[in-house]
Amino acid sequence: MVQSAQYQFTTASRDEEVSGRRPRVSVGLVNNMPDVALQATERQFVTLLHAAAESCDIRIHLFSLPGVPRAGAARERLRTRYIDYSELRNLHMDALIVTGAVPVTSRVEDEPFWKPFCELVDWAADHTVSTIWSCLAAHAAVQHIDGVARHRLPSKLSGVFDVDRCSSDSLVSGLARRYSVPHSRYNGLDEDELAANGYAVLGRSAEAGVDMFSKRMPSRFVFLQGHPEYDGDTLMREYRRDLSQFLAGKRAECPEMPAGYLSATLKERLKSIVETAAKGRDSAAVKRLLDLDGRMPAVGSWSPHAIALVRSWIDEIARDKSGAPRRSVAA
Repeated sequence: MVQSAQYQFTTASRDEEVSGRRPRVSVGLVNNMPDVALQATERQFVTLLHAAAESCDIRIHLFSLPGVPRAGAARERLRTRYIDYSELRNLHMDALIVTGAVPVTSRVEDEPFWKPFCELVDWAADHTVSTIWSCLAAHAAVQHIDGVARHRLPSKLSGVFDVDRCSSDSLVSGLARRYSVPHSRYNGLDEDELAANGYAVLGRSAEAGVDMFSKRMPSRFVFLQGHPEYDGDTLMREYRRDLSQFLAGKRAECPEMPAGYLSATLKERLKSIVETAAKGRDSAAVKRLLDLDGRMPAVGSWSPHAIALVRSWIDEIARDKSGAPRRSVAA
């Protein structure tokens, strides 16, 4: 039996609900993040959708790809709160958001979820109004669709970067000319190769490269290399995890601090802790980093951009469902 939607919310007045004038948009969240980040990622995207649902009623269904290893509490959460992935094709989804995952192989085609992921891409192209592919999911999708391969970066790209809107596409035309977005990845995509394969770049960063791009499949596919859904402290928590791995001897190089993220005071304090720890691989330093977590804001400075982007995406889906004429959309 198919479970009911786990999240449903409305900002409609009672009169609007009775008259049925507000459109309803159903979104499937395919959450492929590892166990430690499963619940946080679910909360981040649901919170973002809720904040962006200004003119529509949103119903969210939760899924996870088969092939992503699960254990313990995460497995139980999937059992009790997530719909079995096999039921996705039996439900009417207006849109999907497909999250990234932690890579376990050097080639995305060798990831354990590759086969069901490719099937999902093909299905979404014909059965959704629009789908967002986030981070690794964006890399895997363009690899499957057009053979556009990601390339390994010299070091991990981590931080909050300024992005210039470089399109008048309807999805981003209402956004600020320059906005900031967190990025956290080891791989990237070449803009020229994307353009040669018919992808429209919507935002780019001088430091982080392409941030957002899109393509008609005929579904509107939107690809994000950044993480607008992140909480204010997510990059700090990721940095602490990477530093813990270094101090435990599980990675050779000490991770660099996230760029454009910390105040000057916190940056100096963090630098002192890390330098002392790195000299003797002092694992106790990780506990001292916990004190800095509480100094990070719960909501990131990029949140207004994230809400505006997702609101525009939801509104575009609602217009498409209603049969209203589309505004100018890049290929």
